[in-house]
Amino acid sequence: MSSLFRYARSFFTSAPVSQEQKQVAKDTVESLISASPVAVFSKSFCPYCTEAKSILSSLGQGPRMKVLELNQMEQGSAIQAYLAERVGASKVTVPQVYIKGQNIGGCSDLKKLQASGKLDELLA
Repeated sequence: MSSLFRYARSFFTSAPVSQEQKQVAKDTVESLISASPVAVFSKSFCPYCTEAKSILSSLGQGPRMKVLELNQMEQGSAIQAYLAERVGASKVTVPQVYIKGQNIGGCSDLKKLQASGKLDELLA
């Protein structure tokens, strides 16, 4: 396997997660979701994450919104793995948006809620 291929593959796979890392990830996620009216699990380079955060900020949620940039955290891979486990999926994409403890989903889900007028109700 060429080093270029291994390097490229590293963007799509993550290292194995220890039990201790899993527990820290679980505690981090559950604490953030329960303590924040709006929680966003994001990656700083992701355009969908940027759009979701922009939508929420434009609706006045900036001060209420807590964002974890998973690619900038040592536990980011473990947190993303726990988020997948939490929703019963083998993998989960970002952003993952939670409003008042409820999993909204990603950017397209957020935009659908906004278009239907239900997002304002959830944020009220």
